[in-house]
Parts: sequence; C-alpha cells; structure tokens
Amino acid sequence: MIHARSLSLAALTFVLALACSEEAAVVNPPPGEIAVKVTPANVNLGFGQQQRFLGSVTGTTDSRVSWSLPDPSSGTIDAEGVYTPPQAAGTFRVVATSVAEATRSAAATVNVRPAPAEVSVTVDPDSAVVVVGRTQPFTATVRGTTKTLVTWQVIGGGTVSQTGLYTAPSSPGTAEVVATSVADGTKAATATVTVVPVPKIHISPLPKTVFMKETLQLSARLLDGTPVAVTWALLGKGPGSVSPTGLYTAPATPNDYHVVATSLSDPTVTGTGTIKVPPLDIQVSPKMASVALGSTQQFTVEVSGITNKAVEWITSGGTLTPNSQGALFSSPNASGTFMITAASVEEPTSDSSTTITVTSNVTVEIVGGDATVRADKTLDFDAAVTGAANMNVTWTAVKGTIKPDGHYTPPEGEKVDTVTATSVADTTKTSSITVSILDAPGPTPP
Repeated sequence: MIHARSLSLAALTFVLALACSEEAAVVNPPPGEIAVKVTPANVNLGFGQQQRFLGSVTGTTDSRVSWSLPDPSSGTIDAEGVYTPPQAAGTFRVVATSVAEATRSAAATVNVRPAPAEVSVTVDPDSAVVVVGRTQPFTATVRGTTKTLVTWQVIGGGTVSQTGLYTAPSSPGTAEVVATSVADGTKAATATVTVVPVPKIHISPLPKTVFMKETLQLSARLLDGTPVAVTWALLGKGPGSVSPTGLYTAPATPNDYHVVATSLSDPTVTGTGTIKVPPLDIQVSPKMASVALGSTQQFTVEVSGITNKAVEWITSGGTLTPNSQGALFSSPNASGTFMITAASVEEPTSDSSTTITVTSNVTVEIVGGDATVRADKTLDFDAAVTGAANMNVTWTAVKGTIKPDGHYTPPEGEKVDTVTATSVADTTKTSSITVSILDAPGPTPP
C-alpha cells in the first residue's frame, strides 16, 4: 500500500503507543544527491498500537515521499505515514521512497510485541457434594496474569469466604460457587454444589477407586452397624450404573461419581459414597529412539486405569517381538522413521505411540560405472557395498536381463539400458549405471 504526500515537519506529530525510538534511518548519498530519511528508525509497538513515521528528503525541492511495506502481511501504512501493525507479533520494515527520485529510499524497523496472555480462571473441584451445615474448600487458579486474586460469591444457598471456604445451608439443594478474577472482572469460573442431608447410612467399601467398566459390590448399614434395606441410585445423571442389589458398574468415562443409598422404610435416611474412576493411561518408553540399521531397541509400556493391562504392539516398519518387559523392535532392511504403538487389548481405541529412527551408513557403487556392450555380447557387473556386514546386492535391468550374480544380457533392438544394484542390507540404498548397446556386426560377405 503506497501513498505520496508533501510533509511539513512543523505540522507533523508522532502517534507513539509505548514506542521506543532510535536514530532516524537515512541513506547517505554522495554530496549533492537526493537522500531520504525516516524518523524514527526503530520502534517497538505493543499489540494493536500504531506509529506515525516522518519522511524527509534532501537534495531536491520536492520533499514528498511515498510509503510502502515490503511484506504485504506486515500491516498497513497510510498517506500520513501512520503505520498499523498486523494481528501478529514480529519484526517488519516501513519504507519511504522519494517521489522525485524513486531509486532513493530509507527504511525503519518495527518490532511488534505479542499480545498479552488472556486471563482464565478455574475452580477446583468443579463440583462437590456437601452435607447440610458442613464446609467444602474450593481453590481458584488464575492464569494469564500475575494478579492471581479472586473474589468469591455464592449463587443459591450457603455462604463462601474470600478464602474459598463454602458453608452449606441447613437444607438440601444446589448452589453455585463463583470465583471472579480481580485482574479481569469478565473472567470467572463456577463450581456446582449439591447439598445433601446428613448421612445416616454408611456405604461400604466407599470411598473406592474402580477401573473403567469394572464392577464393585456395595453394601449399606446404619451408622450403628445394623444392616438396612435400601434403594440404590447414582447422584446426578452421570454415566455408570448401580443395580438394585448394589452392584456398581463403572463407566468408560473417568471422573468422580457418587452413589446414594436410601432407606426403604424411611426415605429421609440416606447415605452417599464416592467412587473414583481413573482414566485409562498408556505410556510407551522411550518416547523417541534411534538405532543403527540391523540393531534392536527394547520398548516398555505402563498401563493404568484398567484391570486388563495387556496391549497389542504395532509398528509401521521392522518387527516387534513381545517379551516380559514390553516388546523388542528389530529394524527393517531400510533406514527411516517408524511409528511404534501399544494399544489396549481391552480398549483398542486407547493407545500410546512413539517413533524410532533407523539410521544407515550403507553405500552402493557399481564397479566401473557406465558401460558399453555389443548387442551380441554379455557383461558381468560387480557392486561395492560399504557400511554393512551384508555385502550382497540385488540386480535389476530396465530392458535387458541380469542374473543374481550380475551377469547381464542386453535386450534386442535397444540402444541404451539402465542397470541398478540395490543393497540387501538397506533397500533404500542403490546404484545405477547406463549401458550403451552397440549393433552387432553384420554377416561376413561370401
């Protein structure tokens, strides 16, 4: 975007937003020639700020300059020299060119600082079950600012202190505990609180950790140890299930879940227990590996969050042999980078992957290089292989025929052919030559 305008130094002003200027940029021509100067020469701008540049011309009565940006993505500049940076951080150039002499110009450098991090707030825990009259501490984490203070408030029943300690009301219900950033009042996080009656039933063996899709038999007793007939239910509408006999089945979604037992004889007598379903986690080690061609690498796997810890090993190249430690990788006859994956047998969609790079120093060279052969003759080729214990090669010809030992027979009616030797140790390493084919001599005159 280029503009030209006559600039009066007495009338021009800077629009500087937290900018830092240095000496003006100027091209020093021989005495008497036209020179252009840009002020300031260097400037630092905050995200979304603007800068007005001044352009001056000496050596001519025409003091006009045109403004331009060498990089179209570096923002915009108008006829007044007001530069607006792009929506991205970086270093950009602003150029002023003499209208009187287009070969004369000067440039300024603009450093655009990145936008400040956005403020965010999280509350832990994000949900809680609290007995009437009891307390629940909440903590707030503020990111994107050094001011980490929050203000606390409750929507619904109960109270909360400015340290995040929630006190439930005297009657059951629901409430929301809200933490609002002091640095940015538009940023807040909410925790949901379910206030339940004072439990009179103990659910055994809760609290308990249950792996995904596993079951746990629950039992209910009064606080004095007397067995009690109850109905079972899950608090809220989360996944998982509990049978009429108290058999809990964990869902495939990790979280903390709550089971409620309610007395059949007195529905006001209840008990609540927590079941933690941890996530299925698979970790393959090492995360990255590199081996030489023909070598091996041991991989291990750690599986948590599920009873069946068996995994299936998958590789995009080479072979994996399962063993007591995990799986042993054997490199293929080729260099490259390959993916190693361990997938849960119980939950095949859950897996963990790593990469292994197979390096090779193998070289192949056909001895003698390009060759010439008469159409009625044959050639024997040999190849030199370095960087591998296996010195063998496989031979191929585009048009003629070549045996495994390199014995070549040219094709009929062709003038040129290509012969290639491929390393058996590393099939990515080859050597090719051109074979020129001469006509066979004609029959001898009688």
